[in-house]
Amino acid sequence: MKLLYRYPMINIVLLLGATMFFTLQLPDLRFDNEVLNFLPEDNPARLAVKEQQELFGGVMLIDVVMEAPEGTILQPESLGILRDITRRMEGIPGVEEVESLFSADYIKGTPGGMVVEALIPGEGPYTPEDAAALKEKLISWKIYHGLLISRDYSATQIGVRYSTELSPEERETIYRKILEITGTYAETPYRFHVAGTPALTVLVSSNMRSDLKTLVPFVLIVLLLVLSLTFRRLMGVLLPMITVSISTVWIIGIMALLQIPLSILGTVIPVLMLAVGSAYGIHLMSRYFDEADPEEAQREIVYRTLRHVGQPVALAGITTIIGFGSLGVSQIVPMRSFGIFTALGVVIALITALLFLPSVLLLSRQPYQKRRSDTGSGGILMRILLEKLLARTTKGRTAVLIIALLVSLGAAWGAGQLIVDNALVEYFKESTHIRVSDRFIREKFVGTKSFDIIISGEQPGDMADPRILADMDKLAAYLEKNYPQVAKVVSFSDFIRRMNQVMHVDEPGKPGFGNIPAADSSWSDSEEWSESTFSLNGPKSGTKHDPWAEAAAWSANPEIQETEQDGTAAADPYSAASGLLFQAYTEADTMEIGTSELIRLTGVITNRDGLAWDEIPVDPLRYGLESSEDLRNLISQYLLLYSGSLDSFADDGLEPRTARMVVSLSTPGNIFTKELLPAIEAFVSKNFPPGYSVGYAGIALAEKAVSDLVTGAAIQSILLSLAAVFIIVSLNYRSLAVGLIGAVPLGLTVLINFGVMGISGIKLDIATSMVGSVAIGIGIDYTIHFLCAYRQARLVREDVSQVTASALRTSGKAIIYNALSVAAGFLVLGFSRFNPLMYLGILISLTMITSAVASLTVVPGLLNTFKPAGMARSPGPHLTNQKEDM
Repeated sequence: MKLLYRYPMINIVLLLGATMFFTLQLPDLRFDNEVLNFLPEDNPARLAVKEQQELFGGVMLIDVVMEAPEGTILQPESLGILRDITRRMEGIPGVEEVESLFSADYIKGTPGGMVVEALIPGEGPYTPEDAAALKEKLISWKIYHGLLISRDYSATQIGVRYSTELSPEERETIYRKILEITGTYAETPYRFHVAGTPALTVLVSSNMRSDLKTLVPFVLIVLLLVLSLTFRRLMGVLLPMITVSISTVWIIGIMALLQIPLSILGTVIPVLMLAVGSAYGIHLMSRYFDEADPEEAQREIVYRTLRHVGQPVALAGITTIIGFGSLGVSQIVPMRSFGIFTALGVVIALITALLFLPSVLLLSRQPYQKRRSDTGSGGILMRILLEKLLARTTKGRTAVLIIALLVSLGAAWGAGQLIVDNALVEYFKESTHIRVSDRFIREKFVGTKSFDIIISGEQPGDMADPRILADMDKLAAYLEKNYPQVAKVVSFSDFIRRMNQVMHVDEPGKPGFGNIPAADSSWSDSEEWSESTFSLNGPKSGTKHDPWAEAAAWSANPEIQETEQDGTAAADPYSAASGLLFQAYTEADTMEIGTSELIRLTGVITNRDGLAWDEIPVDPLRYGLESSEDLRNLISQYLLLYSGSLDSFADDGLEPRTARMVVSLSTPGNIFTKELLPAIEAFVSKNFPPGYSVGYAGIALAEKAVSDLVTGAAIQSILLSLAAVFIIVSLNYRSLAVGLIGAVPLGLTVLINFGVMGISGIKLDIATSMVGSVAIGIGIDYTIHFLCAYRQARLVREDVSQVTASALRTSGKAIIYNALSVAAGFLVLGFSRFNPLMYLGILISLTMITSAVASLTVVPGLLNTFKPAGMARSPGPHLTNQKEDM
């Protein structure tokens, strides 16, 4: 000790110099909240996204929605704005593709073939007729419903895609450019919504910066108030504050120097360092003021203080380091970084407290008046509180233990209700713009969360096999029908169906209804239709037949209501129309069908736009072919005729070996995804033909992978922390019983925490999953300080009631002040912009109080009941100058 503090000024200068160096590193601090980077590089979900991107292009998608508050978005003015926005977003550096109504293809039939054209041809200006034609196309091929156009035509969506290889700074630039582009139309009547996982990650980083600017000063103010109320002396306030500030700057500076980016959990690090690091200063200063005596030399007072609290402070620091360090084994990258650097931060805080603080005290020449028993850190309120605790832990220790057992049972029940989920959008408050936009997109469109089902054959061209295409179609229908959370499934097979449909637009409909005009002409404008040529018994030779147009013409022209042959009234063509409706209704699979389905079935019967052939060709006879191989060749011919791009849904446009199904989800969380995947796997194993492999990829599955790792990480870190605490305490006191007793309040604290989460509905996510380890890492301090005080008192006393009273008097004050200080510091997180951090702050504050109370009630109750050998009085000289003044 004399060697360490021989030159206190050198200690101070070295520490302050290093602090200045790390302060200069702070501007280089980086932020990264990309979900994929939360996973290890060898995680299957992360590898699957990489493969998905290599096959089908950029998987990061920012959703931009343009909404018409009144009326339809399909207007000439809105189409012009949409065109301009699409072109401008295509010019943003780093953007691979912009998906909008202006970049979408439309497949239509032609005499003897098909053609692929732009959904909106030309560059404008656009007319009402152009808007009407666009609506007809969207109705004719509903693949874009919910994707690019809302179901009520009030909004349109733009998807901005880019690669996962972009840096966080490049991603943020893309997001800011999108906001800049949409912002130029603020004076128009249109509203814009921007959402999607990439937008969320950018906003998380942005809000983190704001959180750090507000929360860190707030924590400092709270600590300043707590220390002022605790010590009421300038030195008692300044020294702990300087100590925690030094350690906080060091650890953040080290992260910046090593280019370790801060994730959302990084917001907690400075708050944690300030709150936790203050504990060591509080214990040292509390004991120093208890030992202060103007009659003694300052050096002797400091040395005696270190002899009394140096060991428990060091032991508490070591156990805290292990508690936080246990998070370092987590597979979740931000959690692992959090564990490693908070453990390192505690090492720095411990060294700083034991080196800087005593060095300053040694240089101080001001004698401190010894406190009276009713002032300072041992005031009247503290005296009353300690007396109450003493009564409970001595006379009522059985009741204390019974209450602890009952609380444990209730907490265990609550923990059983715990929900595990890590929905990134739910990090934000309900009223934030990103949350409102996400909710709007889920209501109007198919949502912002999706994943891919990737089907691969063994040879090039295997995905042209009608069997696998038909099964893909069945899987899509199965998911949309049985799972309301599946908003839409878009598949490679949808394009094959459309090709098959338009190649048969000239085929006849069902008997009695004849042919219909080609897909690019309307019934009412058909040159082949004439009011004078209709017949309710079927069309005349060479004419098109439309019962709806016939009915309208009959109603509008009284002359054709009388026949010239016999003067009798002509039959009401509405009867034919109703007959068509009835026949369509009989074609339905169920009695409960909507208007849209009824119209579709009438189109199937009349083969309008080739709807009767909206299928994957699986029956050779229906197509005048002999075998399934002929059907496969037919599909290959479709692909040869197709002039558009299928890069987003197949690895090759002519001989695809791998194809894609995109499953869009209307739910923001990951719980449903966990339920859906087993159902898909069961369907695939039962229905898909042999020779095909099925994989899954997507950002939604990456989020699910993080959720899956959360539970394991939480349990693993808690068990490691408890085991480490048990071993260290057992070794220190050479007693397994003392080790078990030391672990009891921590286990109780963790159980209560999970119980409160389960009962209150707080989800276990990447942030709240750390509460258990943090609670053990910090809470063990209280148990160790009490055990040390109890042990010292036990060496000189036999009566356990007197031992408990002495331990409470010497350590109880510091434990209570420490718990209040840390709890107050973490409560500041309640003002965070993020829900998980807000809950984290509240829960850690709760665990601090719970842990402190358990240490001061349950631990002495167990020690006095079981009297473990590690706490037995041993013969020989013992320390007798215990300071017991309250």
